[in-house]
Amino acid sequence: MNTRPHIIENHRLHIRRTLPINADNPQEHNTSVYKLIVYGTDDELIWNGFEQYGNICSLKKIHNNLIIVEFDHYDPIDKIILKKTTLFVW
Repeated sequence: MNTRPHIIENHRLHIRRTLPINADNPQEHNTSVYKLIVYGTDDELIWNGFEQYGNICSLKKIHNNLIIVEFDHYDPIDKIILKKTTLFVW
C-alpha cells in the first residue's frame, strides 16, 4: 500500500473518507473519522491491504464491491488519505 495509486491484485482502489450524515455544516478538520468507503475488490484483500495502517474493527459490504472499513482510531485513516494521489475524498 506504500505505492500510489493504491492497487491490490490489479484492482485500483477508490478510497473515500466518511463524514457524519447529519452534519449541517461539515467541519472536516474537526471531525474524527473512523471509517473509509472502499470500492474495487473483496473483503480479504481490503483487510490484508489496510491492516498495516492500524487495527481494523470491521468490514461491512454495503453494495457489490463497496465496502466500509472501520478502524479503532482516526489516525490510520489520516495516514491513508495523506498517501492518496488518484484517490477521491468525500
